Amino acid sequence: MRVFVSFALVLALCFGTIYAKNANNTESIPDANDFFAIYKEGIASFHQNIKRCNNEGKYIILNGFSLVDYRVYKALSPKALRAIRNPLIFFHGNLAGAPIYSEFGGISIKVEPSDAEKGEKTYLSFQGRYLSDLQTIGERGEFYALCLPKMQHCLLIGIGEKW
Repeated sequence: MRVFVSFALVLALCFGTIYAKNANNTESIPDANDFFAIYKEGIASFHQNIKRCNNEGKYIILNGFSLVDYRVYKALSPKALRAIRNPLIFFHGNLAGAPIYSEFGGISIKVEPSDAEKGEKTYLSFQGRYLSDLQTIGERGEFYALCLPKMQHCLLIGIGEKW
């Protein structure tokens, strides 16, 4: 059984426009951390729904992709993963190193899943456009991402990016 979610609802939870005021009460450009502080609670709630559905053997459908929690993804056999229609991995964790940029391959970064066992790390790949956002988030900074299987081609979510 699948649970359908409106793309507009996810965008409303994860994205939008804010203005931050600095000490002089003038507008400044908000960064990824400003947006994340606003959207974190909504994204965390959505992530809990994904986990709950996944534990029941169900997948929330987002634009034709089945959302799979990272822990569930890691526990699936290759055969079980192939049985899921268009899996999209929902990742929550902390940066565990500085982003490594390549003009050919985008950005690779070492991360630690939020519910990781001590010392567990993995690598994610992002497009080059996320370099400044990842630098802003900083080492040990918390983030959410949607990734294709094999954790390649990830999108940061909750950072105010307009799609």
